Amino acid sequence: MNRVPDFYFVGPPRTATTWLHGVLAGKVGLPRGKETWFFDYRYDKGLAWYLDHFNHCSADLPIGEIAPTYFCSELARQRMLDLSPAAKIVCIFRDPIPRLFSLWKMKRAYGKLRWSFEEAVNRDPEMIESSRYAFYLKAWQHDFGKARVLATLFDDLVGDPQTYLDRITGFIGIPSIPLEPSESGFRFASEDLRMPRSILMTRIVVQVKERLLSGFSEASAPHPVRIRVGKAVLGKGRRFPPLDVSVAESLRRQLLPEIEALEDILNIDLAAWKPH
Repeated sequence: MNRVPDFYFVGPPRTATTWLHGVLAGKVGLPRGKETWFFDYRYDKGLAWYLDHFNHCSADLPIGEIAPTYFCSELARQRMLDLSPAAKIVCIFRDPIPRLFSLWKMKRAYGKLRWSFEEAVNRDPEMIESSRYAFYLKAWQHDFGKARVLATLFDDLVGDPQTYLDRITGFIGIPSIPLEPSESGFRFASEDLRMPRSILMTRIVVQVKERLLSGFSEASAPHPVRIRVGKAVLGKGRRFPPLDVSVAESLRRQLLPEIEALEDILNIDLAAWKPH
């Protein structure tokens, strides 16, 4: 019998969800591949398609998905609520400025956009929308109930990974996972990315990879598709420029109301996120 997820990690993007996926793999039931993008981009594939991603999972473990694109999607949230209203929700909040810069580098490297960081912030709706932390946290709490929504800080993960993970495992109802020394530190994939030599060629390669993967999960796709296709263009261009301090400060001022609202909700001090 198909099971519905017991939990969802909803992001937003660039908040160490890849690290969490690696740590939780085998300790909980996760979909084949890291993300299904079902509730926001692939809903037309049908519920049976989605639930089939969990058929390999042990009946003794809770199942769930780590899906950072769901955070600021009202449609995804409502669809998730319809399917599994008792699910537990985990949000991870990171200083929005380095998070946005990381998101921009990822999108630029994969040919998703050609704008500078400052242009992307103004022209790509996901950039600012995914930084409306307080607004969407309230929406998740309203729909699923405050007791079922755990708001965590990326800063806490960096400061004490084991304590942070213990809080996560306690919330989703599994035993504590002792971290190996190699798991106590991590680095974002965006740190290794480079500017694409050719936006057009990068887009073509990424589209080819996505089409080849359409019948597979990322994990079960043929090895050349998973590895060699991406390496054909990624990491071949110039290094990304550093974040412009004036642009960062302007963004901090723009996002200050959201940061202060999040402080009120969580009853914490986020002074490090505010204009310096």
